[in-house]
Amino acid sequence: MRYALSTWLYADRPLDAALRDFKQAGFAEIEVWADKTHLDPRYLTDAAEALNLVRKSGLGVHSIHGPFHDMGIGSEDPAVIAQTEKTIMKTLEFSHELESGFVVLHPVTCDSSKISETGENYTKELFQRLADRAQQLGVGILVENLPKASAPYNSMAGLNKLFPDPRIGLCLDVAHAFLNGLDILEEIAIAAPRLYSCHVSNNDGTKDSHSNMYDGLIAMDEVLDRLAALPQVTPVLEITGSPNPEATLEGTKQSVVIRRSRAQGGKHA
Repeated sequence: MRYALSTWLYADRPLDAALRDFKQAGFAEIEVWADKTHLDPRYLTDAAEALNLVRKSGLGVHSIHGPFHDMGIGSEDPAVIAQTEKTIMKTLEFSHELESGFVVLHPVTCDSSKISETGENYTKELFQRLADRAQQLGVGILVENLPKASAPYNSMAGLNKLFPDPRIGLCLDVAHAFLNGLDILEEIAIAAPRLYSCHVSNNDGTKDSHSNMYDGLIAMDEVLDRLAALPQVTPVLEITGSPNPEATLEGTKQSVVIRRSRAQGGKHA
Protein backbone atom coordinates (compact mmCIF):
# COMPACT_ATOMS: atom_id res chain seq x y z
CA MET A 1 0.00 0.00 0.00
CA ARG A 2 1.26 3.45 -0.86
CA TYR A 3 0.94 6.29 1.65
CA ALA A 4 0.66 10.01 0.98
CA LEU A 5 1.80 12.53 3.57
CA SER A 6 -0.05 15.77 4.21
CA THR A 7 2.08 18.90 4.10
CA TRP A 8 0.05 20.06 7.11
CA LEU A 9 2.75 18.28 9.12
CA TYR A 10 4.92 21.25 8.08
CA ALA A 11 2.18 23.86 8.43
CA ASP A 12 4.57 26.33 10.05
CA ARG A 13 7.37 25.63 7.58
CA PRO A 14 7.67 26.87 3.98
CA LEU A 15 6.30 24.64 1.26
CA ASP A 16 9.75 24.05 -0.23
CA ALA A 17 11.02 22.73 3.13
CA ALA A 18 8.12 20.27 3.30
CA LEU A 19 8.74 19.03 -0.22
CA ARG A 20 12.47 18.62 0.38
CA ASP A 21 12.21 16.88 3.75
CA PHE A 22 9.32 14.61 2.77
CA LYS A 23 11.22 13.38 -0.26
CA GLN A 24 14.37 12.80 1.79
CA ALA A 25 12.28 10.82 4.27
CA GLY A 26 11.27 8.47 1.46
CA PHE A 27 7.73 9.61 0.76
CA ALA A 28 6.77 9.70 -2.91
CA GLU A 29 3.26 11.11 -2.69
CA ILE A 30 1.67 14.02 -0.82
CA GLU A 31 -1.53 15.83 -0.04
CA VAL A 32 -0.81 19.55 -0.30
CA TRP A 33 -2.42 21.64 2.44
CA ALA A 34 -4.30 24.68 1.15
CA ASP A 35 -5.82 26.09 4.33
CA LYS A 36 -4.04 29.24 5.54
CA THR A 37 -0.69 27.98 4.25
CA HIS A 38 1.17 26.33 1.34
CA LEU A 39 -1.40 26.40 -1.53
CA ASP A 40 -4.22 28.46 -0.04
CA PRO A 41 -5.13 30.82 -2.91
CA ARG A 42 -6.16 33.50 -0.38
CA TYR A 43 -2.62 33.74 1.01
CA LEU A 44 -0.37 33.08 -1.98
CA THR A 45 1.60 36.01 -3.32
CA ASP A 46 3.01 33.99 -6.24
CA ALA A 47 0.81 31.03 -7.15
CA ALA A 48 2.87 30.16 -10.23
CA GLU A 49 6.04 29.84 -8.16
CA ALA A 50 4.33 27.68 -5.54
CA LEU A 51 2.95 25.35 -8.21
CA ASN A 52 6.36 25.19 -9.85
CA LEU A 53 7.97 24.18 -6.56
CA VAL A 54 5.60 21.22 -6.32
CA ARG A 55 6.19 20.20 -9.94
CA LYS A 56 9.97 20.35 -9.56
CA SER A 57 9.92 18.34 -6.34
CA GLY A 58 9.31 15.06 -8.15
CA LEU A 59 6.64 14.15 -5.62
CA GLY A 60 3.27 12.90 -6.79
CA VAL A 61 0.26 14.94 -5.65
CA HIS A 62 -2.53 12.64 -4.60
CA SER A 63 -4.75 15.50 -3.47
CA ILE A 64 -5.06 19.06 -2.27
CA HIS A 65 -6.87 19.76 0.98
CA GLY A 66 -9.10 22.74 0.20
CA PRO A 67 -9.48 25.78 2.47
CA PHE A 68 -11.97 25.59 5.32
CA HIS A 69 -11.11 28.27 7.87
CA ASP A 70 -13.03 31.51 7.27
CA MET A 71 -15.01 29.89 4.46
CA GLY A 72 -18.77 30.05 3.99
CA ILE A 73 -19.95 26.53 3.17
CA GLY A 74 -23.37 26.31 4.81
CA SER A 75 -23.97 30.05 4.80
CA GLU A 76 -27.29 31.63 3.82
CA ASP A 77 -25.54 34.75 2.51
CA PRO A 78 -25.18 34.67 -1.30
CA ALA A 79 -22.19 37.02 -1.18
CA VAL A 80 -20.38 34.73 1.25
CA ILE A 81 -21.21 31.71 -0.90
CA ALA A 82 -19.90 33.50 -3.98
CA GLN A 83 -16.56 34.31 -2.34
CA THR A 84 -16.26 30.76 -1.05
CA GLU A 85 -16.99 29.38 -4.50
CA LYS A 86 -14.33 31.61 -6.05
CA THR A 87 -11.70 30.34 -3.63
CA ILE A 88 -12.55 26.68 -4.16
CA MET A 89 -12.67 27.11 -7.93
CA LYS A 90 -9.11 28.41 -7.81
CA THR A 91 -8.11 25.37 -5.73
CA LEU A 92 -9.64 23.10 -8.37
CA GLU A 93 -7.54 24.88 -10.99
CA PHE A 94 -4.41 24.31 -8.88
CA SER A 95 -5.27 20.62 -8.71
CA HIS A 96 -5.63 20.45 -12.48
CA GLU A 97 -2.30 22.21 -13.03
CA LEU A 98 -0.52 19.80 -10.67
CA GLU A 99 -2.24 16.76 -12.21
CA SER A 100 -3.57 15.97 -8.78
CA GLY A 101 -6.44 13.54 -8.67
CA PHE A 102 -8.56 15.14 -5.99
CA VAL A 103 -9.49 18.16 -3.92
CA VAL A 104 -10.71 17.30 -0.41
CA LEU A 105 -13.41 19.61 0.93
CA HIS A 106 -15.26 19.94 4.19
CA PRO A 107 -19.01 19.64 3.62
CA VAL A 108 -19.65 22.58 5.95
CA THR A 109 -17.35 25.22 7.41
CA CYS A 110 -19.58 26.81 10.04
CA ASP A 111 -21.41 25.41 13.09
CA SER A 112 -23.09 22.35 11.63
CA SER A 113 -25.78 22.34 14.31
CA LYS A 114 -27.01 25.73 13.10
CA ILE A 115 -27.30 24.98 9.38
CA SER A 116 -30.77 25.88 8.15
CA GLU A 117 -32.65 24.20 5.35
CA THR A 118 -31.73 27.18 3.17
CA GLY A 119 -28.05 26.83 4.07
CA GLU A 120 -28.12 23.12 3.30
CA ASN A 121 -29.78 23.74 -0.07
CA TYR A 122 -27.20 26.40 -0.90
CA THR A 123 -24.50 23.89 0.00
CA LYS A 124 -25.94 21.26 -2.33
CA GLU A 125 -26.18 23.79 -5.15
CA LEU A 126 -22.62 24.96 -4.51
CA PHE A 127 -21.24 21.44 -4.71
CA GLN A 128 -23.11 20.83 -7.95
CA ARG A 129 -21.39 23.83 -9.51
CA LEU A 130 -18.05 22.69 -8.11
CA ALA A 131 -18.62 19.20 -9.51
CA ASP A 132 -19.39 20.67 -12.93
CA ARG A 133 -16.14 22.63 -12.95
CA ALA A 134 -14.11 19.74 -11.51
CA GLN A 135 -15.39 17.48 -14.27
CA GLN A 136 -14.28 20.02 -16.88
CA LEU A 137 -10.82 20.11 -15.31
CA GLY A 138 -10.49 16.36 -14.89
CA VAL A 139 -10.33 16.64 -11.10
CA GLY A 140 -12.29 14.77 -8.45
CA ILE A 141 -14.03 16.34 -5.45
CA LEU A 142 -14.00 14.41 -2.19
CA VAL A 143 -16.03 15.39 0.87
CA GLU A 144 -14.74 14.56 4.33
CA ASN A 145 -16.61 13.53 7.47
CA LEU A 146 -16.22 16.04 10.31
CA PRO A 147 -15.51 15.39 14.00
CA LYS A 148 -18.23 15.93 16.59
CA ALA A 149 -20.47 17.46 13.96
CA SER A 150 -24.20 17.03 13.56
CA ALA A 151 -25.78 14.78 10.94
CA PRO A 152 -25.38 14.49 8.00
CA TYR A 153 -21.84 15.90 8.16
CA ASN A 154 -20.40 13.36 10.60
CA SER A 155 -20.77 10.05 8.77
CA MET A 156 -20.31 8.34 5.44
CA ALA A 157 -24.02 7.49 5.27
CA GLY A 158 -24.90 11.13 5.88
CA LEU A 159 -22.54 12.38 3.19
CA ASN A 160 -23.81 9.77 0.74
CA LYS A 161 -27.33 11.08 1.28
CA LEU A 162 -26.37 14.76 1.16
CA PHE A 163 -24.28 14.42 -2.00
CA PRO A 164 -25.77 11.66 -4.20
CA ASP A 165 -23.97 12.93 -7.34
CA PRO A 166 -21.52 10.13 -8.28
CA ARG A 167 -19.00 12.76 -9.40
CA ILE A 168 -18.55 13.66 -5.73
CA GLY A 169 -16.47 11.09 -3.89
CA LEU A 170 -15.65 10.55 -0.24
CA CYS A 171 -12.64 10.97 2.01
CA LEU A 172 -12.98 9.09 5.29
CA ASP A 173 -11.10 10.61 8.20
CA VAL A 174 -10.69 7.62 10.51
CA ALA A 175 -9.85 9.77 13.54
CA HIS A 176 -13.01 11.82 13.03
CA ALA A 177 -15.11 8.66 12.78
CA PHE A 178 -13.57 7.39 16.02
CA LEU A 179 -14.33 10.66 17.81
CA ASN A 180 -17.91 10.43 16.55
CA GLY A 181 -18.27 7.01 18.19
CA LEU A 182 -18.70 5.22 14.87
CA ASP A 183 -17.34 1.84 13.82
CA ILE A 184 -14.53 2.70 11.41
CA LEU A 185 -14.73 -0.61 9.57
CA GLU A 186 -18.44 -0.07 8.99
CA GLU A 187 -17.73 3.44 7.76
CA ILE A 188 -15.24 2.03 5.26
CA ALA A 189 -17.81 -0.49 4.03
CA ILE A 190 -20.46 2.20 3.60
CA ALA A 191 -18.09 4.53 1.78
CA ALA A 192 -16.30 1.91 -0.33
CA PRO A 193 -18.02 2.51 -3.71
CA ARG A 194 -17.14 6.22 -3.55
CA LEU A 195 -14.04 6.15 -1.33
CA TYR A 196 -10.79 7.38 -2.88
CA SER A 197 -8.85 8.83 0.02
CA CYS A 198 -8.59 8.24 3.73
CA HIS A 199 -7.09 10.61 6.30
CA VAL A 200 -5.13 8.56 8.80
CA SER A 201 -4.17 9.66 12.30
CA ASN A 202 -4.82 8.43 15.82
CA ASN A 203 -6.17 9.91 19.05
CA ASP A 204 -7.35 9.02 22.55
CA GLY A 205 -11.04 9.32 21.77
CA THR A 206 -11.45 12.76 23.36
CA LYS A 207 -9.78 15.20 20.97
CA ASP A 208 -8.61 15.32 17.37
CA SER A 209 -4.90 15.22 18.22
CA HIS A 210 -3.73 14.04 14.78
CA SER A 211 -1.21 11.70 16.40
CA ASN A 212 0.91 9.17 14.53
CA MET A 213 -0.88 6.04 13.41
CA TYR A 214 0.00 3.91 16.44
CA ASP A 215 -0.18 6.67 19.05
CA GLY A 216 -3.77 6.31 20.25
CA LEU A 217 -6.72 3.98 20.81
CA ILE A 218 -7.69 3.26 17.20
CA ALA A 219 -6.86 -0.32 16.14
CA MET A 220 -5.00 1.01 13.13
CA ASP A 221 -3.78 -2.28 11.69
CA GLU A 222 -7.36 -3.50 11.34
CA VAL A 223 -8.28 -0.25 9.59
CA LEU A 224 -5.32 -0.38 7.22
CA ASP A 225 -5.92 -4.05 6.46
CA ARG A 226 -9.45 -3.17 5.37
CA LEU A 227 -8.23 -0.24 3.27
CA ALA A 228 -5.64 -2.45 1.60
CA ALA A 229 -8.54 -4.37 0.04
CA LEU A 230 -9.62 -1.16 -1.74
CA PRO A 231 -6.90 -0.44 -4.31
CA GLN A 232 -8.44 2.87 -5.34
CA VAL A 233 -7.95 4.30 -1.83
CA THR A 234 -4.81 6.17 -0.80
CA PRO A 235 -4.24 6.56 2.94
CA VAL A 236 -3.09 10.11 3.65
CA LEU A 237 -1.12 10.53 6.87
CA GLU A 238 -2.57 13.74 8.31
CA ILE A 239 -0.29 14.22 11.30
CA THR A 240 0.31 17.40 13.29
CA GLY A 241 3.93 18.50 13.32
CA SER A 242 3.68 20.79 16.33
CA PRO A 243 5.89 21.54 18.17
CA ASN A 244 8.75 19.81 16.29
CA PRO A 245 7.88 18.98 12.67
CA GLU A 246 11.26 17.46 11.86
CA ALA A 247 11.06 14.99 14.76
CA THR A 248 7.43 14.22 13.95
CA LEU A 249 8.38 13.50 10.34
CA GLU A 250 10.90 10.94 11.52
CA GLY A 251 8.27 9.35 13.77
CA THR A 252 5.80 9.25 10.88
CA LYS A 253 8.40 7.59 8.68
CA GLN A 254 9.03 4.96 11.35
CA SER A 255 5.30 4.30 11.76
CA VAL A 256 5.09 3.41 8.07
CA VAL A 257 8.09 1.08 8.43
CA ILE A 258 6.39 -0.62 11.39
CA ARG A 259 3.12 -0.94 9.51
CA ARG A 260 4.76 -2.50 6.47
CA SER A 261 6.64 -4.95 8.65
CA ARG A 262 3.45 -5.98 10.43
CA ALA A 263 1.52 -6.31 7.17
CA GLN A 264 4.21 -8.50 5.62
CA GLY A 265 4.51 -10.66 8.71
CA GLY A 266 0.80 -10.88 9.32
CA LYS A 267 1.34 -9.99 12.95
CA HIS A 268 -0.34 -7.14 14.77
CA ALA A 269 0.80 -5.88 18.13
